[in-house]
Amino acid sequence: MGDAGCVRRVRVRDFCGQIERTVDVQPESCVADLVRTSLEQLNLPRNSPDGALVYRARHRGRLVPPTDRVDDTLETNDEVIELIPEPTAG
Repeated sequence: MGDAGCVRRVRVRDFCGQIERTVDVQPESCVADLVRTSLEQLNLPRNSPDGALVYRARHRGRLVPPTDRVDDTLETNDEVIELIPEPTAG
């Protein structure tokens, strides 16, 4: 786990692996905040027409709950998070 107060650097990819950006977030942030910040930086649509978040984070093949803390999910800087589209009722 990282130190509180430092910035966690995360490599974020879209689900196709075509777009990748490095995103800096606070380690105490929740994964949902990381997803929102990443969507803005990757210029991906943020919401579905019904307003639900349409992407989830996957780390090492596991979907990460949006309420998990970044620091509890990632062990080091520069780990990869993939943004996976999540079907919404609509």
